[in-house]
Amino acid sequence: MDNNRFFEVTITQNWRETQLDYQHGTNHKEVSEKLPFTSKRITNERFREIERTGVYYRITEMVKGGKSFIFEIIKN
Repeated sequence: MDNNRFFEVTITQNWRETQLDYQHGTNHKEVSEKLPFTSKRITNERFREIERTGVYYRITEMVKGGKSFIFEIIKN
């Protein structure tokens, strides 16, 4: 059985969302590790803090009812 799944990746900065591309991976974290900026998955509470001013990825599994997770971009 193939565990490779299909995900949509968007990046948001100051409320402006831009679709980046689609990625294959076994899970959301694996997809985030392929992206150009270092990121970490965050909680809903942290998301409320950064959604207006921060920069983050949204990674959504492309299946009916697919889950989305937010990954905050970590600035070096």
